[in-house]
Amino acid sequence: MTSTTQSAPAAAESSGRRRARGLLLDTDVVAELRRENPDPAVVEFLQRRRRSRVYISALTLGELHALSTQDSALTGQADAWLVELTERFAAYILPVDLQVAAAWAPLAIQDVPAVESLIAATAVKHCLTVVSGNAEGYRRLSVEACDPWQQPGAANTGE
Repeated sequence: MTSTTQSAPAAAESSGRRRARGLLLDTDVVAELRRENPDPAVVEFLQRRRRSRVYISALTLGELHALSTQDSALTGQADAWLVELTERFAAYILPVDLQVAAAWAPLAIQDVPAVESLIAATAVKHCLTVVSGNAEGYRRLSVEACDPWQQPGAANTGE
């Protein structure tokens, strides 16, 4: 079965290129942007990369829904924000599909939470750099990652 259209990350992988072709925001980064006063380092990091393709995982939306139900004071506001986020990122929400599941198999180690390793597999499958406060954890899985709370380093940032 062949497809005539592929997303940019999928096309990059199928052509054999391994260089990151965009950013995959981890849940902590998206949650930070939701805060009333997000960390200026995170905002600046993303503003410097505004021309990069930015994606989120469907798992991130699930985690954000779970977080919103834990904080009853924000439930109504969070629900509206999540609807807006979902609409805004509609074309840039990456599912956990069969190909991601296959990429996940070698990353599924017991001391790494399943959501983290599935987000890592999504990044691998779509040739993306994970943007996370836990960049080191993703790097241990051999996934390109950067921490927007830290000063830019030598790590590839998907630019």
